[in-house]
Amino acid sequence: MNIDVVMYADETGDNGRYNPNTDEIEVNIKGEYSLLQTLSHELVHFMEENKYTYKTLTNKPPINIVKLTTNAPITENGKTDRKRLVNTAIENIIAFGKLNKNGNAVINNYNVGNDIIVSKKSLQHGLDRRVEQQAQVLSHIGEVLQYSIVVNELSPKNDSIDNTYILLGMAGKKDKGVYIVSSLVNSYTNEVEAVDVLYSINTKKESAALLPELQSNDLQSPTDSKISISSFLEIVNEYFPDVLPIDVLKHFGHDKRPSGKLCFYIIL
Repeated sequence: MNIDVVMYADETGDNGRYNPNTDEIEVNIKGEYSLLQTLSHELVHFMEENKYTYKTLTNKPPINIVKLTTNAPITENGKTDRKRLVNTAIENIIAFGKLNKNGNAVINNYNVGNDIIVSKKSLQHGLDRRVEQQAQVLSHIGEVLQYSIVVNELSPKNDSIDNTYILLGMAGKKDKGVYIVSSLVNSYTNEVEAVDVLYSINTKKESAALLPELQSNDLQSPTDSKISISSFLEIVNEYFPDVLPIDVLKHFGHDKRPSGKLCFYIIL
């Protein structure tokens, strides 16, 4: 498929533009998959071959909603302690994953089956503008990454990256609500090995009372709750619709891709 794409470039050289009025990264995609309105033979063939169809995704088993059992560390003046928060996140990744031979914190994603390297820089990426929202999840980010599912792939602008995929997961606590967590992971290949590296995470919050599959005591139980993929995708459609694959968007009645506010990449 040939899609006309226009990318903005900011002062860092990345293919995006920060809008201080909305506190969002903007990506401008001309056309926004308007082919959804009249599916061409090429697009139908693509959907049939695509592993990210609605049917394929909803055939996956329910995913865990990770329990948020600890609060984010705070400073003496009551603000989130970013340094301690990132260190706590790395400790959580190591506790549920490992340190690799190079001393990097690594977590295995059950859905992909690959180890994902997580650096302090990738965790700090979203703290500059959304620290209070991100903080509740970061302390358990190893668990969240472990249970997240892949919902789409991106075509990265940087030629050194082989592929970028989107992981989506959930975490929650009764008095804090439920968080939808979107993670970008870059895949690289060098002369020695192939590696997956976390680029960034983003979170959006929802009241647990508004989620149909969650009972009042679900987020108080000592073990993780679960949610079906079909219900999960309904929630994602409300909060991160721009990352959903074409067939899922069509299922939810979209006739074009919603405006993209996902980092600096082109959605396939």
